[in-house]
Amino acid sequence: MLKFLRKYNVLILVIGGSLLMVVFLLQPVLTRLQPSPEERKIGTIGADKSKVAQRDLHEASDDIRILEALSPFIVRAGLQLDQGHEMHHYFLLLYEAKREGLVGGVDDGASLIPQLARDQAQLEELSKYPQQYWGLIRSQPFFAQDVAKKAVELEPQLMQARELIAQRWGMPVDRVDQALANTRGILRLRNTYNAALRFSAPDALVIARDRFDAALADVLVVPSTLFVSEIPTPTEDQLLAHFEQYKSDPPGTGEFGFGYLQPPSVKLEWLVLDPAVFSTAVTPDPIEVRKRWSQNREKYKGEFADERAGIESEIRANKAQDLLADADQIIRQDVLARTRPLATDDQGFLILPDDWDQRRPRMADIAQQIVNDLSQREHVTLPMPLVEVRNSQWLSAQDMSQLPALSRAAFRVGATPMPTPYLPSLVRENQTGQRSPLHAQVGVPIVETPAVDQSGRRYYVTVLAARPQSPPDSLDDVREEVTTDLTAKLAYDKLISEAPRYEELAREEGLDAVASLVSQGKDPDSAPKVDQSVLLTRAGASPVLEANLKDARVRTATEFLEAAVDAAAERLDPHAPIAASPLAESIVSGASPRDRILVLGRLTAYRPVTIEDYRLRSRGLLRAEAADLLAESTHDDDPDPFSYDALVTRTNFILKSKGDDDEEGAGTPSGDTTPPAPVQG
Repeated sequence: MLKFLRKYNVLILVIGGSLLMVVFLLQPVLTRLQPSPEERKIGTIGADKSKVAQRDLHEASDDIRILEALSPFIVRAGLQLDQGHEMHHYFLLLYEAKREGLVGGVDDGASLIPQLARDQAQLEELSKYPQQYWGLIRSQPFFAQDVAKKAVELEPQLMQARELIAQRWGMPVDRVDQALANTRGILRLRNTYNAALRFSAPDALVIARDRFDAALADVLVVPSTLFVSEIPTPTEDQLLAHFEQYKSDPPGTGEFGFGYLQPPSVKLEWLVLDPAVFSTAVTPDPIEVRKRWSQNREKYKGEFADERAGIESEIRANKAQDLLADADQIIRQDVLARTRPLATDDQGFLILPDDWDQRRPRMADIAQQIVNDLSQREHVTLPMPLVEVRNSQWLSAQDMSQLPALSRAAFRVGATPMPTPYLPSLVRENQTGQRSPLHAQVGVPIVETPAVDQSGRRYYVTVLAARPQSPPDSLDDVREEVTTDLTAKLAYDKLISEAPRYEELAREEGLDAVASLVSQGKDPDSAPKVDQSVLLTRAGASPVLEANLKDARVRTATEFLEAAVDAAAERLDPHAPIAASPLAESIVSGASPRDRILVLGRLTAYRPVTIEDYRLRSRGLLRAEAADLLAESTHDDDPDPFSYDALVTRTNFILKSKGDDDEEGAGTPSGDTTPPAPVQG
């Protein structure tokens, strides 16, 4: 064999080298011929089971990422993506929009910027006012002017943001524009459906009259608070009956707005590392102070006596940061030593043993360990770090926002700050939506990402217990609130019992006589007063002669507003002079249980909608009315046609399971499988 190899060694080398050369030249060709992972089939869609590739969902994910960076409200309010299925829902909406021919090119996307600027401007301007007044504010001329002015400012900012996004993520601007074009197509799809409903001319006139007909009136608001002092203290039986009736209702719901359903809440303990406290524990070495001054004369240009205080302060601050880092390490090591042996579940949370409450790390013990360890290692005498325990009552987000120091701190996960008052909703046991990246759970100290405030104080928090949204444990938990509400309810009942007498007095002597009667023996500052010349519609009220109403609750007194406009249309001649009708025929009243008020009005004129008003305002009105009718007609068994579940069914969207063959279309619905990870650009 060796003889053969020596005889033909040259020939063997030539043949082997040739084969290596062929392999080297063919490798790029073979690589290009291999299918791209992006083209891998991951599911099917449509009646013909068209291929859904990995690339399709990656592009949908990138579109969402672009939109969230450019204008987050589009994803939340405009596209209305299903929480937990955002990427798949977006892909299905885009599929439908493309099938209907509603998606344009990059130029169509770039031209969406002015509309985004207007929509964002409107949202920012509306946010300046309480939400219950948004409908009224939208109809005011000044609002349109403010929105137009704000949109002019926002448009160049959005154009610049569009370019910065492309630059930051290494993609052409056309890719950002195509994401906008895709979004515009989806919005067209939704708007086409919402605008499908049409009203006949008679129906449109009825709607316009219902919304725009108005009455001019003098108005008096009589609050039930005038009678609270006359109500005896509720008995225990009355309190219990009231509590049982409303304990499971969310606050602000129902006829009176009573409700005692408690928000997510927690019990806590926390340890505070304060740089200022650590700094005061440091005593600078005089030799080190002198040495630093002499070796850094360019920095410390003054005489030693003048610079000494500043150098000592600098040494204290630097040493305090080192001590803080050491204390942080002690805390982490203690918690890690106790939690390392524990297993985790499929979501990454620790599986705690039954006796964990006896074994868990306690902040008071950790604080003592910090003092002892740093005293031995660093030879400093530290005061005991502050430890607070709040386990006697449940703390909601609102309660936590009232805590003097902790409320001003925030956890930070990546670039996302999470204020500590959010903790009741972030802890695992209370989560109702997507899992929080904070990864908090009861009994495990949050030490990897301690909360930090603007002064640099660090808060290491342990959630001792968590309670999801639920009724109070007992009447005692909300006794004060129940007592106040029941007293207010009894005062309102007394007010309503007196309403016929007030109406009769108003017909005989006018609203001022009623105001005088209910004010007898009351504080003059709280006495109700009559608003002169208030323009009433079924949607609200606005003063004509004054800048503000004396009692703004009349704006939401729906029963009174509807009764006033209906009575004006029935009783008053729109061509008659103001206040021409007899007093006895002009009085109207209505109660508002939620605000616990009675509203009395003296009608002075009827102002039906004019043809000019109809032409000017009917388009937006009819569009809003159509949207309301569509929303009312949507039931659980007849869902929004663009909801995630409806789209999955209608488009026959199926994602493959991992075990399915690449060429087979069978699989599980997208909601039942883990979606592929999006490309991170």
